[in-house]
This record gives sequence, C-alpha cells and structure tokens, in this order.
Amino acid sequence: MGAISAGIRFSEGTDNYPEFWNTVVHPLNNDVIYAASLDSPGPVTDDFPSSIGGVYKSIDGGENWFRANCGLVNSRATAIAIDPAAPNRVLLGIEGGAASFSELQGEFFEGGIYLSSDDGSAWNKLDIHEDDVMNGFTNILPYGSGGQFIAFGFYREDTSRNVGFVRISDSGASTELFAEELRDLIIPWYDVSSDGEVIYAIEQDSFLIRKTTNAGQSWESMQQQANGPIAVSPVDADEILFAQASQLRKSSDGGTNAEIVLEADNQIHDIMHAPSDPNIVYVATEGYLVYKSTDNGESFEFLGNLRESVLNTN
Repeated sequence: MGAISAGIRFSEGTDNYPEFWNTVVHPLNNDVIYAASLDSPGPVTDDFPSSIGGVYKSIDGGENWFRANCGLVNSRATAIAIDPAAPNRVLLGIEGGAASFSELQGEFFEGGIYLSSDDGSAWNKLDIHEDDVMNGFTNILPYGSGGQFIAFGFYREDTSRNVGFVRISDSGASTELFAEELRDLIIPWYDVSSDGEVIYAIEQDSFLIRKTTNAGQSWESMQQQANGPIAVSPVDADEILFAQASQLRKSSDGGTNAEIVLEADNQIHDIMHAPSDPNIVYVATEGYLVYKSTDNGESFEFLGNLRESVLNTN
C-alpha cells in the first residue's frame, strides 16, 4: 500500500509535506477526517513554506484531502476536536509564533482557538484572553455530553503570558480560564475524565502528575516518571496510562502508584482509548510504531511499523 497523500501540499523543491500533529474522525461518519498540520508559523496562502500546513479534510476515509483554512491567518495548526453533540462544530488550536523561513523570518503570526460551525468550511477565533494570540494549544479535549472542552495555552518564550487552562462550553459560546496556580507552567500533556471533574496534567520535565478531582478548583501533585502523554480511562477516572520516553506506565489508584506495562521501541507520542471499547488502547511512538491493548492497558501487543508496513517508504 502506498502513502495516502492525494491533495496534501508539499514544499516546492524539497517535496516536504506538512507534519500532521493531530487528527480526528467524525463520530457519525468514519469517512470524514480532519487533520491539524503545520510547518513554521506563517501565512496559509501564497507560495511560502507555511502555506502547505493548516487544516486538511478528507471525506473518503483519507484517500483524498483538501485544505480547509478559510478564516485562518496562521497555518501552524496543532490540535483539532469535534463536538460530539454537534459534529458540524469543530475546534482548532493554532500556535502563535515567528516565521522561521527566510522570506518572512521573525514576522509574528497569531495563535488562538478557532471554531467552525459548518464542518470546517470557515473558522472564527474565540475570544479567550488578550494573550491567547501568543500561545500554542497542543490538545483540545471534549468531555461530557457535548459542547464542553478543555485546553491549555502556553507561550514558551514568556510563560507570564500563558493563557493556561481554559474551559470552553456551550459549543464555543462561553470560555472561562481556571487553575490559576498552574497558569505559568508548560503543560503540553493533560487529559480529563468523562464528567470533567478529574483532570490530570503533566508539566514538561517536572516528572510530576498534577491532579484535580473538583474540576480545577484545587490540585495535588504526585511524583511519577511522567514526561509525556497521559490518558484517562473513559469509564474509571482512577485508571490512567502515562508515558516517559519509551516507557508506558499504568496506575489504577489515581496516580499514587504505577507500574510499567510497555517498553516500546521508541519514544511514545500518543495514547488513545478506542471510542468503541474502552478496554482497547492504542499507543503510537516516534517512527510510526503502533501497539494495542485489549485488556485496558494491562498488556500490549506490537501491531507494526506503519512507515514500513503501510506507507512503504523509508
């Protein structure tokens, strides 16, 4: 099987495609897929390295793609999520920053969280905070019955301008900052329970799990070998899987104790419970290695190397 790339732009002269940082599948139609992709911050139009990035959409299960960037002023898309209650609503995270390519080097392009109410046809920026244009958002996580999300915004060059945790409700109509005590941290990894009450957050390089059981009103910290993605069981908020480099650990008591359940062959980049069955868990690593558990993360089997087995490329 060859690479599925029809419609995805690449940089002239280098044949470099944009990095796909986040993808999401429509909950009612598996043929519809959205992808958040990026290169350097920069324009979404004209012939710049950045213009290969932004939002891509497929309506045929990934066989073909088209760009869906109407309303965006920066192509560095890092997170995307669908409202489960109203799948025509899609939220998008854009990372603010300066262009790194020579033509526009140093010019700043704004970030923020954007909402589309028409299946990605057009995007409008949410009004979160005056500094949200400086921030990057690595995850936008839905929870509850629909229309509710959390995200964390940070600005690496000056964390005093972090947005921090934001709660988005009413399908984007309302935004609220919370967890002030964590606002100045760099938190790329977090997950939320299905009811929104329990949130686990991992500050980069701190090897701590920070946890709230009251929707962010108060937090506790637990020392763990955690410096990567974290995933909460959809059915039990005390059961979590979290990564540090190539090791995956599981805790069944809310993060107090944990044991290694997987020694992967590369650094772990993502952990995902299957929507169809919470006992099925997928783990993806750098280099396109994929592992699967069918017993809620107690053990894993190696599924394969997607670069070799599927993409058939070096």
